[in-house]
Amino acid sequence: PITQPMLMLTADRDPILPPSLTEGMERWVPDLTIVGIEHSGHWTQQEQPGHVNAALIDYLRRDSIAP
Repeated sequence: PITQPMLMLTADRDPILPPSLTEGMERWVPDLTIVGIEHSGHWTQQEQPGHVNAALIDYLRRDSIAP
């Protein structure tokens, strides 16, 4: 198992890595946070940069990693 806190972003229109592939990951990554990005394909950070940045900032603030 991976014991570090982890954020995984999924994209609802990703034909390569669909969100369904995350099912059961909590077994291997107990402290896993999954955020779905809507209206995005495989290149999420280029297609929805605002949503990706917001998810990263929210995650970092939640875990008190960043101010």
